[in-house]
Amino acid sequence: MPPHAFNFSPPSPMARVEQRRDTAGDTNAESLDAAIATILDRIHDPCSIAAGRPLSVLAMGLVRGWQLADGALTVTFAVTFPGCTMAPHFIEAAREALVQLPGVERVQTVVDTDYVWTPADMPAPANLRGVPQAWRSHRPG
Repeated sequence: MPPHAFNFSPPSPMARVEQRRDTAGDTNAESLDAAIATILDRIHDPCSIAAGRPLSVLAMGLVRGWQLADGALTVTFAVTFPGCTMAPHFIEAAREALVQLPGVERVQTVVDTDYVWTPADMPAPANLRGVPQAWRSHRPG
């Protein structure tokens, strides 16, 4: 089992599967695990961007984990609050990128609606780049 794999709850109604067209190629579990983490670290949470503090879904602690079995990659995400309307955007971006990895034939994404996210879920103190709420400081002249 890859180091970041864990047992997932049954897929929620929000789960969706993306089928990869080209399934040629294999990688070992360790390098595939690193590739998955790299891709997820390049996908930014839209709300953090809007707030002027862009952070990846990994840095935000929104990735609960992933598991690869027989070419099927399941990634479980959390949201920062139950009414999040931006999750479909970063989830779709992740799905489209992850299905391109060698050894990944299908990608299923799941939103863990029972998990309550808190800032403590962030794996490290946030790198607070940018100007917070920069759009609020602009005043038409």
